[in-house]
Amino acid sequence: MLDGDPSEPVVVVRRSATEIKAAVGPVAWVVLEELALERCIGGRDHVVATSVRRLAAAPRLDKDTVVRALHRLRDAGRLTPRLQPFCNPTGCN
Repeated sequence: MLDGDPSEPVVVVRRSATEIKAAVGPVAWVVLEELALERCIGGRDHVVATSVRRLAAAPRLDKDTVVRALHRLRDAGRLTPRLQPFCNPTGCN
């Protein structure tokens, strides 16, 4: 049984995930975990809005390391990045 806030993201890892972990490597796996823990946006599953710096923060990774990990995940077919314009309270660039 899972304890904690039911509104918090939950990650379920099956045994078959070991093949994915081996294929992408441990750092990319940690980045994938961080992505999985991000909140989904727009009511669609598995779509998150985040940044490289945000993904790097919790596991204390360098941003360039995270970029390389994201490339590995993309090349392995585990994510499809979508670049969005930079937005702040005054608008998007």
